[in-house]
Amino acid sequence: MPCPHGSKSEKRVIDDTEPMTTPPAPLPPVAPTPPPQPAQINALPPPPPSIPVMYGCVRATDGTPYTSNGPGQPYLAPAGVVGSYGSSLSAQAVPSAPEFNHGKVNGQLIGSNYVWVQDSCHQLSPEETCKALQDQLDENGDKLRKAFKSQQPPFEQRDAELRAQLKGCGP
Repeated sequence: MPCPHGSKSEKRVIDDTEPMTTPPAPLPPVAPTPPPQPAQINALPPPPPSIPVMYGCVRATDGTPYTSNGPGQPYLAPAGVVGSYGSSLSAQAVPSAPEFNHGKVNGQLIGSNYVWVQDSCHQLSPEETCKALQDQLDENGDKLRKAFKSQQPPFEQRDAELRAQLKGCGP
């Protein structure tokens, strides 16, 4: 680019046939770190197996017992199913004759007949947890035996999970 008006310019020629600096001296080779030996990897003892925390619950809608990994969250259920009106849902049903059904059911009616419920749960003791895990293992084993070969992978995975959890239960 030309210099601004009123300034002087000077042309310099640099001889680039010789290197301006000398290249750095090569670094001495570094010996590679040997990979850890299997004895070094397994030097720490494995952590003691423990059993998971489980809950024994009773379903609020029908009294069915089940086991869970947590106490559960509230959910909506038809009011007649949980006996909020003192009778079953079938006793509250609208007669099935077509002349009785016109205009009886709408979104507001359906929405107002639901109530929040929560299942009753308590934390299982270690013995109860081990029994529940063994029951789940037996049930899963039955499903695994009855499954087609293409359906077996999820059951095999669950089997391995349950067996690992049962290690905390002892022999």
